[in-house]
Amino acid sequence: MATVKINMSAAELNKFIGEDSEVAMELKSNVIQEFAKRHLKGIINDDGFKKIERSIRTYFTKQFEKNIGEYKRIQYNNVFVPNDVIKDAIDSYVSLAVRRFWEERETELVSEMLTGKRIKDMEDRIVDRMTERYLKSKRMKLLERVEASLSSQE
Repeated sequence: MATVKINMSAAELNKFIGEDSEVAMELKSNVIQEFAKRHLKGIINDDGFKKIERSIRTYFTKQFEKNIGEYKRIQYNNVFVPNDVIKDAIDSYVSLAVRRFWEERETELVSEMLTGKRIKDMEDRIVDRMTERYLKSKRMKLLERVEASLSSQE
């Protein structure tokens, strides 16, 4: 890969490639990486910096575990286990959401059941069933009479 050096001001460069283009973002990223390699390499590899990083990580981990929960190793997996305050908040939120869901469904069902069409459909089904039962009982009585008359003729 060939290296090309261009001597331009920032305004000229922005005008040439555009401020928000993909090329501009890549150039900015390369400039930052090159700067970090040249000037920050010694700081990043410094033991003092690593100690500070470790102490910050330890502090925030302890705060997280104290206020929210912790990760525990359970059967080869890291599992987040919330503390009691978070568990209670989650439980109350879920209970409230479930309660609201069922209240809405209940309201919908009651209003659906009380519509005129629904009641008419229910009446029609009841009438159909009663009619069917009545006709069935009449058929049975008729069959009994026919069988009785046939058996008396024999």
